[in-house]
Amino acid sequence: MSENLSKDLVAGGSDAKPEKAVTVPFAEHPDWFLRALVRAAQNDGYIGLGLTLQMGGLLVSGALINPKEYFEEFSKMMAKAHIDYVDYALLLRKDIAALGEILDPKAYPTYIHLKEAQYFTPAGDPIPSNSMSLWRGRINRVDGFSLGALEKKIPK
Repeated sequence: MSENLSKDLVAGGSDAKPEKAVTVPFAEHPDWFLRALVRAAQNDGYIGLGLTLQMGGLLVSGALINPKEYFEEFSKMMAKAHIDYVDYALLLRKDIAALGEILDPKAYPTYIHLKEAQYFTPAGDPIPSNSMSLWRGRINRVDGFSLGALEKKIPK
C-alpha cells in the first residue's frame, strides 16, 4: 500500500489534524476511503482499479484513472472530433491535456475520473450499450461504491 494511501486511511489525510474539526455539511463531505483511493490514483499512479459508483440511484462503473490520463484521453477525443480543422484540433488537444498538469499533488481530490465508463439501468443494461467512455464526477456526490466494474452477462 502506498504511503499516501496509508496516511489517508489512518488519519483521514496526511495533513489532517484530529484536534481541529472542520464543519462541513454532511451532504458535502465525501467518503474518506473513496477519497483516499482517488488520491492514490492522482499521486501514486494507482490506476485501473475497477469501481462501481452509486450516485442518485444510478450506477456508474469503470476503471479509476488519474486526472492527467483523463484530460489526455479527453483531449484526444476532442481533437478527433475536430479533425477537419487540423491546427485547431492540435491546439485544442494541447490545451486540454495541459489541464491534467495543473493539479496540486497535496490537495485532496474533489473529482473522480473513470475510463471505460458505463451507466447501468435498473434492469442491468449498460448505457451506452455499444461503447465505453470517459466519466468525471464529484466525489461528494457518490452515495456508495464497490470494488470491481460491472459487466453485462450474455446469456448462454
